[in-house]
Amino acid sequence: MRAYSELIAALLLYSVVGTVAFLGFCILRTRLPTLYSPRLQFAREKPPVLPSSLFGWVKPLLEINDEFIFKSAGMDALMQVVFCRTFLRVFLFCSLYGLIVLLPINAYGTDGIDGLDGLTMANIKKESKHMWAHFLSVYLFTGFTMWELRQVWLLFIKYRLLYFARDRPHLRTVFVKGLPRGTDNTALEKRFSEIYPDVIGVHTAQDVTSLTHLLAQRTKLMSDLAHVDAVCRGEEDGGGKPHALEMARGKASATTTTASDSLREPLLDDSQGPHADYATSATATATSSSAAGEVTRPTMRPKAWKRRVDAQEYLRRRLADTDSRYQTQLATVRAAPQYWPCGFVTFRTVRSATEAAQCNISSIPGCWITTAAPEPRDIVWPNLQFSKHMLAVRELLADTCVFFLVFFSMLEITFVASLSTLQELSKVLPFLRPLASSNSALSAVLQGVLPSLVLIIFMALTPIILRVIGHYRGIPSLSQNAQYVFNTFFMFQVVNVFLTSLVAGSAFQRLDDMINHPASIITLLGQSVPATGAFFTIYVMTQALTTSPLNLLNIVQLLFTWFLKRTARTPRERREAEDVGSNPYGEMLPRELLIVLVGFVYASVAPIILPFVVTYFAVASVSYRYNLLYVYRKEYETGGAFWPLIFGRAIIACIVYQLTLIGVLTLKVAPTQAGLLIPLPFLTGFFFYYCMNTYHMAVRFCPVGDAIKLRCFDATVNHSAYVQPELQPNALTSDDNDVTSPPAFECTSQEKTDEVPPPDSVRVES
Repeated sequence: MRAYSELIAALLLYSVVGTVAFLGFCILRTRLPTLYSPRLQFAREKPPVLPSSLFGWVKPLLEINDEFIFKSAGMDALMQVVFCRTFLRVFLFCSLYGLIVLLPINAYGTDGIDGLDGLTMANIKKESKHMWAHFLSVYLFTGFTMWELRQVWLLFIKYRLLYFARDRPHLRTVFVKGLPRGTDNTALEKRFSEIYPDVIGVHTAQDVTSLTHLLAQRTKLMSDLAHVDAVCRGEEDGGGKPHALEMARGKASATTTTASDSLREPLLDDSQGPHADYATSATATATSSSAAGEVTRPTMRPKAWKRRVDAQEYLRRRLADTDSRYQTQLATVRAAPQYWPCGFVTFRTVRSATEAAQCNISSIPGCWITTAAPEPRDIVWPNLQFSKHMLAVRELLADTCVFFLVFFSMLEITFVASLSTLQELSKVLPFLRPLASSNSALSAVLQGVLPSLVLIIFMALTPIILRVIGHYRGIPSLSQNAQYVFNTFFMFQVVNVFLTSLVAGSAFQRLDDMINHPASIITLLGQSVPATGAFFTIYVMTQALTTSPLNLLNIVQLLFTWFLKRTARTPRERREAEDVGSNPYGEMLPRELLIVLVGFVYASVAPIILPFVVTYFAVASVSYRYNLLYVYRKEYETGGAFWPLIFGRAIIACIVYQLTLIGVLTLKVAPTQAGLLIPLPFLTGFFFYYCMNTYHMAVRFCPVGDAIKLRCFDATVNHSAYVQPELQPNALTSDDNDVTSPPAFECTSQEKTDEVPPPDSVRVES
């Protein structure tokens, strides 16, 4: 049983944390523009400049319309903003009925339960007529949610058609996997040209591992050389920074002799590093040398036993040697290519690409499988090397790792959830008993805050592990890996945060009952949900008051940027330190969906949770809108591919909510109300089936009727977007640019040429 003091203690603590984080962001927003508004400098479609006042930026931010978000941040960002906005409206509607009707009924029940549990359905006496109000709430909440989700589908179709109208290479390209061994570009082009006469480009992925290593070595040399050049120009003193160079003093003639001697040093082999045994000296020494008319040049020791040489000359020779070896290896790769079982085929028209992505090219199972191609910047090229048999093995190993991750996490979360009372906490941390017994406020904080806080910290580490597992699995693109993390992390949260917290005291016994008697799941939900309403109320409160404000402040990135800028050696590295990255859709969306699940399940059982759910989506709407428009760069664009996944999980949340109320009403001996709720899960499932087969299928691929209206590629243009970076003609030149240009928000060439027609030019038939 939770006391009101625990709720108040957690509310005060998290309110202070959230307020401090929000005020910190408002103060730092204009003082650190490279961290808190970098897209104002580098985005192709720059967002409007917000007022510099403390809180005056909020209203103009909320006034930015969907069309501009689509143009500036992309469709994935738009659908995340729409998702938060939709469920803000849904839970506002639920709050009106829940707080006005359901909460008083629960509070004035006749079972005599005190504390927070007295605000749940556990306080209602069996066979009470008041449970008709809870029965009605299920139909009201579900019906309003279905209406809102349908409106989002109509919006999705509108902007999905606008996305297809963009002139991007991946909309005219298909990804082909399962190629027979030895399939080269000629065989790939011949196979598709027999079916589609407008093939204008093919590329079969090749083994370019040796070239990748040489380019990585060259990039490191370029970075070291940029550092040396900065030292020579007096722009960098290397004061205490890693790999700093020793400044050798001497006359011009002496320096010339050193440089000429260094030219006689033999080149290092591949195993030798280009910057071994650097030393450091003070800036004052270099400054006094320059003032005295002496030439100051950095030196370095190629190996510990070798004498010092002129660093600039040595690195230039190493760079020239690397370029020479790269050209030699490139000629070898082109003369005797080793092909991987994947490739890309680019067509002149969107219509051919749309048809090819949905057709069976071969009757051999597992061969010549075509799908829509990801963007070139989205591809993880090393993962294209695996055959279908190797992918099957990797998928099995990855799934095994996920199983053990869920299993051992279940033990840990069960242990954390059991620490909800001071007695249990004192068993683990004995020193807390005298402290808490002498201070009632500290006791309330420990019982109300610590379990939820530990759970949140643990869940923050899980997506990182899942992202690594997805990469090992062999997923060919960053966006598909994010979708894998999305699916796995949502399942992980449902099992380990929701279900495990419900059955914390007897998890494995309950698990055995659910396996042997699946119908007992409804009874389990009916028994456990009312008893854990207080725990999840504090959990949602924690997320609502801290997560989104801390996402705005981004304190981890702030400290990380400060550290990297302190250790940066070149202007390029300092610019890289300011890169805040892209929005982690696979991590953030499942967190929001867990709040949707918990909000629905407890909307009727413990309506006290609803104000905190509304607060969560209200603050998240501001946080994500700002970060997506002003902070995060676009790492990829999927055209809203996450929305069907979001929709499916929202439907799951609704069905779990309905089953929970059926179980609660059954245990409260309200058979009429429970029986009348039985058709509702089936109606919700039918709504899911209808939307996926009506709305999603209409725009899963570009409709052929729209595709034939889109202009064609010029067949004379060299369409090499899907050639591996190591084989591009400008591979070495682009590497030079990478060392001297800002990396984070520069648009790719394909983004700069995008032409998005106005929304009025696309007609949506309802």
